[in-house]
Amino acid sequence: MTQLERGVNLQNPISPFWNLGTELMSYVNLFKQMTRSRLTIVVGVLLSGLLVFPLIDMFQDLDEPGIGSVPASEWNAERVLAEFQQLMSVTKQHERVATLLPRTTGEHIWKSEVMLPIGANLRKQFKILMADVEKADQFTNLYLDHVFQEKLEYPNVHRNLLTELRALQPTISKLAGATSQLVGQASIYRDLNMRLKPFEQKLNLVAVAVRQRILEKERERTERILKLSRYVLIVTIVLLLGGVGFLVVFVSRSRARRIAREQEEKISDLESILALKSLDFIGQGISVIDRELKLVTSNAKFCELLEFPLRFGKPGTSMEEMFRFNANRGEYGEGDPEEQVRQRLELVRKFEPHTFDRTRPDGLVINVMGTPISEGAGGFVTIYTDVTEERRTEQDKREEWIKSLLEQEERIEELENQMGLETLAHVGVGISIIDADFKIVHNNSDVNEMYGFPDSLTQSGQPFKLILLKLAEWGVYGDGDPEKIVSDLLKSFSGSWSEWRDDIKLPSGKVIDVRTHKLSGGGFAYIHADVTEERQAQRLLETTDRVTGLPTFEYLEQQLAEILEDARKRSTEFYGIRIKVDRFQAINEIYSIETGDRLLRQIGVRLKDAIPEGAMLTRGQGNEFFLAEACKQSQAAADSSLQILQDVMKDSFPLELDQGEFVEGMSFTASAGVVLYPKDGSELSELLTKSHLALQYAAQEGNSYRYFDWRAARRKVNRDVIQLEAGLREALEKDQFELHYQPQVDLETGRLTGTEALIRWRRPGSGDGSDSRLVSPDDFIPVAEDTGLIIPIGHWVLKEACRQAKDWQEAGYPPVTMSVNISVVEFRQQDLVERIQKVLDETGLAAEWLEFEVTESIVADDIERITKVLDELKVLGIRVAIDDFGTGYSSLSYLTRLPFDKLKIDQSFVRNTDRQNWAIVRAVVQLARSLELKIVAEGIETVESMHQLRDLGCHIGQGYYFSRPVPQIEFVKYLEEDHKQHLDTAPTESRKAFRVGLPTDYGLSYLNSRLAEFRQVHTDVPLRIRCDLSAQLVESLVLGELDTVVAIAHEANEDQLTAAWEVKLIWVASLDLTLDDGEAVPLIVHPEGCEYRKRMVESLNAVGRAWYVSYQSPDLASLQEAVVNGMGVSALTRLTLDERMGILDVDQGFPALGNIKIGLYSADKSHPGDEADLINDWLSESLARHRY
Repeated sequence: MTQLERGVNLQNPISPFWNLGTELMSYVNLFKQMTRSRLTIVVGVLLSGLLVFPLIDMFQDLDEPGIGSVPASEWNAERVLAEFQQLMSVTKQHERVATLLPRTTGEHIWKSEVMLPIGANLRKQFKILMADVEKADQFTNLYLDHVFQEKLEYPNVHRNLLTELRALQPTISKLAGATSQLVGQASIYRDLNMRLKPFEQKLNLVAVAVRQRILEKERERTERILKLSRYVLIVTIVLLLGGVGFLVVFVSRSRARRIAREQEEKISDLESILALKSLDFIGQGISVIDRELKLVTSNAKFCELLEFPLRFGKPGTSMEEMFRFNANRGEYGEGDPEEQVRQRLELVRKFEPHTFDRTRPDGLVINVMGTPISEGAGGFVTIYTDVTEERRTEQDKREEWIKSLLEQEERIEELENQMGLETLAHVGVGISIIDADFKIVHNNSDVNEMYGFPDSLTQSGQPFKLILLKLAEWGVYGDGDPEKIVSDLLKSFSGSWSEWRDDIKLPSGKVIDVRTHKLSGGGFAYIHADVTEERQAQRLLETTDRVTGLPTFEYLEQQLAEILEDARKRSTEFYGIRIKVDRFQAINEIYSIETGDRLLRQIGVRLKDAIPEGAMLTRGQGNEFFLAEACKQSQAAADSSLQILQDVMKDSFPLELDQGEFVEGMSFTASAGVVLYPKDGSELSELLTKSHLALQYAAQEGNSYRYFDWRAARRKVNRDVIQLEAGLREALEKDQFELHYQPQVDLETGRLTGTEALIRWRRPGSGDGSDSRLVSPDDFIPVAEDTGLIIPIGHWVLKEACRQAKDWQEAGYPPVTMSVNISVVEFRQQDLVERIQKVLDETGLAAEWLEFEVTESIVADDIERITKVLDELKVLGIRVAIDDFGTGYSSLSYLTRLPFDKLKIDQSFVRNTDRQNWAIVRAVVQLARSLELKIVAEGIETVESMHQLRDLGCHIGQGYYFSRPVPQIEFVKYLEEDHKQHLDTAPTESRKAFRVGLPTDYGLSYLNSRLAEFRQVHTDVPLRIRCDLSAQLVESLVLGELDTVVAIAHEANEDQLTAAWEVKLIWVASLDLTLDDGEAVPLIVHPEGCEYRKRMVESLNAVGRAWYVSYQSPDLASLQEAVVNGMGVSALTRLTLDERMGILDVDQGFPALGNIKIGLYSADKSHPGDEADLINDWLSESLARHRY
């Protein structure tokens, strides 16, 4: 018997829900203590009831017998058919024997002896058939109503058969007598056969119809059970989400958390480290300091807020220099400047998070918040915020509050010492004074006016208990016995407290803010203030979406409950449309969350202006809206609103970007799911769930709408999910899971460094299992997470991966890191770290060889708890990698807060080789390098991609280029091949190649030949050379993609310039090129921005000589070829001249070009030691030798 069947057979179907209600009430009491908000608790209990009572009704309905469900044993049509066929068989036997026996009188006795048992059998079978047919005839009406609704030609088959049998009874009795003269007469048997044979087909059809009806009833019962299962799942999820929602709402009311969140959102603007210029548009100062306490980058606001000289904003400026500048100008107050600098350097070298306010001599208050990079590895991201006005406002409010409190205390003390209490009637708030014996000392008139108390209740000397009892009877303190409630309240006054504050909501709708203060002489004072309007304004703010200005979905649920109740009373209808903007996530990922918010705001405005009057539009979750309207004809009204939605989305939307730019002509579509009341349900939760299912169905196609169709929803939700869940449970029991392993390779050395364990499900087919197939985790992991099966599955994966890694080590293979994916659901388990430690102990694998991969979605949970769990894993020695980076949570601030070791670039960026994707990859690599994270590139499929990613700075590669995920047996072969390939090379002997950049716009051939000589002399120094334009090389050096660069120098990058040489430019042309005086000069140039081009254009413009571009190329060799072929005039250095070129001078009308600067650039600390000095010295000597 299944669990569902056991639930159906309960004698009292309400009892499990009574236990559930008891458990819910314990949580309600907890929320009551946390929030003191009785109304919220009452509403929560009512909403829970709305979810639970339909479930009770379904339990009871499941156990009720359906119409016509008479037990099959009472009218078994198949038995009637079998007995009839048996009678016909006995009759044929009787006829056959009687025909064969002789008919003479002498043989009569012998004939009687032979026929006697056959006749008895015929009589017995006839009686049995008669009894069954009489019983079946009692249910003729049942056949008519439920079996032969569409086969009316056989409604009375049993009654007709019964009539015929009764008519044949004498004949059968005579035949059964062995001495009958009828025995053996052929006409008798033909008559029996003709009268009974036609009933055989009819009885057969009856039996088939009844059997089909029974199957239908069983199928209906099964469907009801499936419906119940789905509803139980939905109720569980809704209750769970509701409980979490309550806790989040109440905790988030803290103002301190709101301020911290605002600061964290500002910290997230560090995303612009990917494009440093965008930092200048932020209203806060931002600086990034490296582990040597030198400035990496900053925005303009940094120097402006701190009044630093502009030179302090340049990279390389030390914090010691900044501290000394501040100390000398008195920023730190009086004292020895050197001692002040020393103290601050000692503090900052601790690399600890810090937040404090610093007040400058001019009164400006700056909030300084520093966040260490990589938890102690060094460096800071620091944000400076001007909070002068905010601190002044807070101070003013604090002084005002203290002053008000002192005034109130003074009044109370005066009231204690004097009997002139009548003056309290003029203070503008309600004041009550209660003595130590809980007797009223005084109530001013405002108290009676606010509460509507009679004067007799609040007079001096009256027991304070009477007032509390009145409030309890009004339900102010919640449900329960008023006497017990008041008794508990009076007991609470004796506790250790000094001040207490809460809101009281009266039956009239008034909200009274009540503050209770203990008096030094015994007793206490109440201060009452009518805050009804303030709370209404606060409620409006809480129920208004900050992005669109529309009501929130929570507010909609409250209003829909009222609309639903009104519709029931008035017998009217309403419809609900859940709307989702298609492909909206792409806007957030490509542009920003703020850009997406502006788009939602535009869509919300258009919809609000277009919807019918009286309809309600609210913001849902993410990119969803919800439209609802009470009406008389819900179908027609919904059709009209859907047409409005399609019209609204037809026009394009101007997309406003963060920098104030606009992208015109952006078109978007929307999908919608529609539910109708009362057609699709009568309960609010049911209608909301069905609208979500309808939207899911529509969103699969996109730009479409779907009315709720239960058959489609059932196919989608019940059949697939339930069958898949059942299959997963069976897979766990029968060990159908297996792990495949994909290598992770060091891109510099080609050595195997680790492997990722990926789960596969070998799902058996029919028969002997030879037709089994592998199921991808993308198909079953979401169901496992939804059903909670991910917990046992994840534990199996972890244990199997650790066991396998230990087995490889014991087999003699070099240890490799085993990477295991861990789900957000697993992270929520309280005993996660303990279970991981237990697996390591059982398998014997050292923690240093285990690595967990987590997705960005984990930061959507409690960030503090996630940080604590990750820290505990790091303490064990386990490494943590952030997986699929760039596809999920959009804020980057969590990268500085969570202790990650690796960053895995998602394969969607790597596989797509267009320019925009590679720009994103470069930016992510730069970010990870600045945070000192190891970088893993997923999805490498070609050798070209591997080389590009290696040159960008990625450390490890993973993808089909190396190997697809393979079973354990095949991975062992990969281990053996890697082991043999690197058998003679220890890991420590692998040397990173020195990356050199050579310019295509200056002396490339000469520099190539010089580096070729270097390779011959220094064979132990591996080189990797990259050729590009000077500007591109310097940019790559800044991004960390190159170690040393030779390039045309530019003043913007002088901070990384190691050495520079002046090189003279000369005009050149082909030997046979001639130009007339005053003829426009055809120029052969580099692209815009190149120093060569700039000097040529400036010199010709200075003497008024006309010019035009006849040939342009970024490649110096192409420019040289164009000059030799007589296509125009260009500017080159002597190093790049060709014997087929001629030099042009001032006499020929070409002014002097001046010199350009050739520079040698080096990345800071990229290759410390002799190796960097060796290559730089070689390049310096080469450049100095051939500068003229």
